[in-house]
Amino acid sequence: MWLKKRKESEPPSIQTLEWKGVATTSRAIILDLGALQLQLAYLTHTSVQIYSKATWENSVRPVPKDVRKASIALALEFEEHVIAFISNDLVFQPVWAETRAELPKAPPDVYKDYLHFLESVSTWISDQVASTSRRTGLACEAVRKANKVWGGVGVYTVCEIFFDAGISPFLSEWEVFDCPSRTARLCEALWSFAHKSHTDLKSLLQPCIHNGVLAPTTEQRLKYKNWLHVYGKTNALLTSRMAQLLDEYKEFIMDNSGASWIREDSNLYDVFEPNYLKSALSEPQKTIVLGHLIFGSSEWVRLGGVVPSILDPLTALFKKRGLLSSVNHLRPGYYSSLFDEGNVRSRKPRPIYTYRAGKQIWSITPNFRDDSQSSRKVKDVEVSIFEYHGQQQEALRFEYIVTKTRGVAIGPLEYCGNGIVVQTAHKRKIVAVVRGDPALPKYFAETLIRRFDRAKEGLDQKGRSKPARSTRQLKSLNDQLRRAGLLGSDGDGKHDSDVEDNETLAGPSSDNITEPPHKKIRLSQDKQLVQVGKEGESSSSMLEERRRRSLPRIKYTR
Repeated sequence: MWLKKRKESEPPSIQTLEWKGVATTSRAIILDLGALQLQLAYLTHTSVQIYSKATWENSVRPVPKDVRKASIALALEFEEHVIAFISNDLVFQPVWAETRAELPKAPPDVYKDYLHFLESVSTWISDQVASTSRRTGLACEAVRKANKVWGGVGVYTVCEIFFDAGISPFLSEWEVFDCPSRTARLCEALWSFAHKSHTDLKSLLQPCIHNGVLAPTTEQRLKYKNWLHVYGKTNALLTSRMAQLLDEYKEFIMDNSGASWIREDSNLYDVFEPNYLKSALSEPQKTIVLGHLIFGSSEWVRLGGVVPSILDPLTALFKKRGLLSSVNHLRPGYYSSLFDEGNVRSRKPRPIYTYRAGKQIWSITPNFRDDSQSSRKVKDVEVSIFEYHGQQQEALRFEYIVTKTRGVAIGPLEYCGNGIVVQTAHKRKIVAVVRGDPALPKYFAETLIRRFDRAKEGLDQKGRSKPARSTRQLKSLNDQLRRAGLLGSDGDGKHDSDVEDNETLAGPSSDNITEPPHKKIRLSQDKQLVQVGKEGESSSSMLEERRRRSLPRIKYTR
């Protein structure tokens, strides 16, 4: 399982390993197994599940991977439980070492070690300035690719923190990182994002865990959409002052009559709402606050802040570069108070734009037109940016992916290895730990496979009629049922229409699978008479009532 460290020594026996502790980085989990340390980077499509030994033996191992639709990348079996790393594509990165110090060095944790994070950012900026790069590429792409500095910032996180910082994702690298205010806002935005995860994530995850297995329902998955501000969403709800800044921003960049203009010389103000940085700017236990860099020292004091006497790494960097007095790109005197405590119901909806520049970009500010340049001194590099519209954009939205496909969106509840909650007609919940779980009653197991298959084939579109499967689709379904042990080798003899009623009980946006209804036994009228007679009523009176009902009705008119 692991390589020898030295020729003269043998690696520890697997029987000597025991789980002593766990630690995390922004991109990996570290298991202390005593004689060895295991660091596993999840990369894109790997999740962790903890199963009881019985669940592992009875519900996970017996199911072929083509039925459960996920692979077991690595599993560690202990006396009573199994830790399984479940992967969609078997792309993950395990590293074994004898000591923690031998593991690859992780980037500074923005939340637990803010000082060293700021030092790392300052060093990265200095190195970029000293390099031969003109730094004219997109700043958001530079941040996403610098994963040894901006640990944990990926495709959707970068869109979220640029929004929270009030920075357009279409600004160039130098436009952001030669500006003390923008750089400070971005750092504080990442700290705020991490703070929310550390304080609120437990309340999101806990209701989704059943007997130790992560098994969120569709409704629970959709709740993560409320955590997002722009990524995968249709509209953003803004405070009145932020909505006004956005409206003026869009009017400015769209209404220049084709005349070329320079962004660094313009009065184009960033669409910034300090509310999104509230935890970073007001958390009592946070020792470094960058408000003086964001607003300028005098404005920060006016808003109630305190200018620190000791220089933080970013302030020291910009002082050394002579940039402390640079334009902060915030409208002067616009913020009467630091935070807007207005009613949430008064928020203004504004549309969100979706682009692709290598990776997806979601933003409330549109891309700049060709008539703008970042500077007179630096020629901008051409960046290929494509905008999504209509159905193309709709198919990328978080809610569409969750409710209308069997794919996964983004966030901590979106993994291929999740369990599936099944609710019976009597409101009893059963958890299928994987697709094709043998412990699930046959009816539910079969219905789940049919449900997933219909969603995969695009046969369950909300608001549309549900067509029957084609011959090819029916053959594919029967193959899946046969591999799951739910169909004989010769098929079950049913046509697709025979099970259509059962399948409509659970569409792709529903997690309730109702038990098949019990057939009613209807009594003949004579048997009803006998039954009622047994309960005490005379049969003669019942016969009279039957005779009376059989008489023709006469309609009287005046």
